[in-house]
Amino acid sequence: MPSGDGKTSGGFVCYTRWGFALSLTYGMGLMLNIFHLVVLLKLPSLRRTSNQAVLVHITLSDIAIAVTRMVYYVCFPYFFHLSHESTPANHVIGQSILESTNLIGYFVFLFGSVEKFYAFCQPLRYRSSTVVGNLHVCLSLSWIFVLAVTIIEVYIGATLMPSAFLTNMWKLGVIIALPFIPSALSAAMLVKVYREVNSIKVHDTRTARSTQSKVAAKYFMVIFVLFVAVWILQIICVSVRFITANPAYMKIFHLTKSAYTVVNTILYGWMSRPYRQYVSEKLGICECKKRSDSDQPPVSQTNTTGV
Repeated sequence: MPSGDGKTSGGFVCYTRWGFALSLTYGMGLMLNIFHLVVLLKLPSLRRTSNQAVLVHITLSDIAIAVTRMVYYVCFPYFFHLSHESTPANHVIGQSILESTNLIGYFVFLFGSVEKFYAFCQPLRYRSSTVVGNLHVCLSLSWIFVLAVTIIEVYIGATLMPSAFLTNMWKLGVIIALPFIPSALSAAMLVKVYREVNSIKVHDTRTARSTQSKVAAKYFMVIFVLFVAVWILQIICVSVRFITANPAYMKIFHLTKSAYTVVNTILYGWMSRPYRQYVSEKLGICECKKRSDSDQPPVSQTNTTGV
């Protein structure tokens, strides 16, 4: 609830320099991710590949994070301050949407890790894998599952906890527990993928092991590490906030989270040569000549390549 000085319970001042900086960073991330999404959908090397499905859902989760944070932390506090009211139902719905956009990324990475695991560690079973064969369906259903889980979790924390201390402990436990299982499973599979990728020669044509596939796998592992690092930072900031009763520490987490939505797209453009070439050609920045067939890296027939 906002107080008379225009501050929300999360420590944000919606019309101060901090609120402006937060909205500016999320706004930049939103624009970059929309541009990134359009390029991913049109990039020839990614069309109809499993990698495209994973990257699209990662980008959609970043867009959802940017939109919900801009609306909830910038717009909603201002309107709450004007009306001086916020019903419990509004709190549950708003907080559920916020937490679901945080949590969905872990499940996207989980299904993406399964796809990478089969592509590199179990290539002969890749086409017969149920998860890989229904990757679009699994990724789409995970959004519904995550939203349902967070609604239940937020409702319990907001209505059934008898004290503020138990409410805080419940929130901290949820922040740790819910992302832990998908993150642990993803990490276990990506460690095996990392070992396999490092053992592959430059032009291995046996399965989905072309140069482009290796770059795609390395990019996926890098952004997963960054995503988990933001999660660990969130745990630290929330813990310090509960101990010190100072919500200002959450500013560090939110600023880092907003920066992640920006860095993600820049990192992909830096690591993917086809992506850079496509963007350069469409923007007319340079005349990027297409390489001849002999210069192209071998492309897998498993529809997993493409960066």
